[in-house]
Amino acid sequence: MWRTSLRPSRRTPPAGFILPCQPLLVDRPPAGSDWLHEIKHDCYRIIACKEGSRVTLWSRHGTNFTDRLPKVAEAVCSLAADSALIDGEAVTFRSDGHSDFAALRTKAGSARACLVAFDLLNLNGEDLRQRPLEERRDELRQRRRQHRVQ
Repeated sequence: MWRTSLRPSRRTPPAGFILPCQPLLVDRPPAGSDWLHEIKHDCYRIIACKEGSRVTLWSRHGTNFTDRLPKVAEAVCSLAADSALIDGEAVTFRSDGHSDFAALRTKAGSARACLVAFDLLNLNGEDLRQRPLEERRDELRQRRRQHRVQ
C-alpha cells in the first residue's frame, strides 16, 4: 500500500518511494496480543535503501539524508544482502541511553547517529510487505546478527 504524507513536501521523492511508518501519539497503547509496540525516539524516521554497494537514506519527506548520516549509511552498506529496504529511525544517543534530537541536528551528532531498524520491507529484490511483521523483524534480527559476526 502506498502512503502519502499529510504535510506536502517541497522535494520530489524518487519514483516508487515508500513512506516510512508514521507513529501516532496516543494516551495509552492498545492492549491485547494482536499488538506490537516500539519505542518512539526523538529522531529522523528514514527509509534505508541498499542496492549493491550503493546506499541512500531517505527522510519521510523525500529528503536524501545519506551524506548527513555517514555511520548509518556505512552500517547499511555492510549488511549481508545484495539489496534491502529498511524502515527505521536515525538516532543520536546520549551517554544515559536517551535520544538527543538537538545533537542529531548538528554535524557531529548526525555523524555518530545509529539506525534503529523496525521493519524489513524488501530483501534481495523480494517485496516482504505482505508477510507478517514478526517474520520481517525476525529476518532483520538475523541480518543484524550476521553483520555483527563478520
